[in-house]
Amino acid sequence: MEDIRIFCENDSCDHIIPYGTTLRQLSKTACPSAEDRSIIAALVDNTLKELDYKVHEPRVVRFIDYDHPDGRRTYIRSLCDDIGKNLGCGAVMTELRRTEANGFSIVNLC
Repeated sequence: MEDIRIFCENDSCDHIIPYGTTLRQLSKTACPSAEDRSIIAALVDNTLKELDYKVHEPRVVRFIDYDHPDGRRTYIRSLCDDIGKNLGCGAVMTELRRTEANGFSIVNLC
């Protein structure tokens, strides 16, 4: 297969990677210092993707950790899934209520 160009916003560099490389693999070369913080997911062209997502064409990638709002939501969903697997019964999150977004709080609505 061919190589593709990925621009990583975390290090502001272009990376040439093999077709089908996962975001997890890319994170190890694009963000070596990120091992200290755990990367939870990535925004690929501003769309949230899991780290197992395979890149098949040029993209702009930004790796996110728990401190990013999308990282917190991803962490909570993954935690629910892991708890269900460990209990051996499965788990489904039935509701996730966003109480704040873009500087607006649910408290300010009333």
